[in-house]
Amino acid sequence: MSSNDNDKEHNAKDQDQRVLQLWVIPTDNIDQETTLPSRERAVNPDKTIVLNTPDAFQKVVTPQRMEILNVLVESAQPVDIKTLSRVVDRGTETVCNDVKLLSSHGVIEVTETDDMMTSYLPYDTVRVDVDFPLTSSPA
Repeated sequence: MSSNDNDKEHNAKDQDQRVLQLWVIPTDNIDQETTLPSRERAVNPDKTIVLNTPDAFQKVVTPQRMEILNVLVESAQPVDIKTLSRVVDRGTETVCNDVKLLSSHGVIEVTETDDMMTSYLPYDTVRVDVDFPLTSSPA
């Protein structure tokens, strides 16, 4: 199967799902007004989050936060912080901070009431794209 066929297959699947795209690209080197919108249309995400370095991505999406995302995907419904903390076997305050950080970057949604905070992942698929600039090799 060619790369183009794979892209078509992914795009067809994406049309039936809500997609979050995390895109790691050095944004200093691109024209965001033209490049980002065309890239967004190409993969049909419901939301695109651009992180301008691999380090920025690693600060947002740590292994512990991936564990939180996995729990939210598996639950398919909002999960309160105490339950989330128990499932990932981590302190409530630490999980709460991670949930707030993921929410501040738009990765998950959070609802708060007087005595409870719940979080959920409003996407069926999270796609991570990492673009590295091509440089010419030394002669």
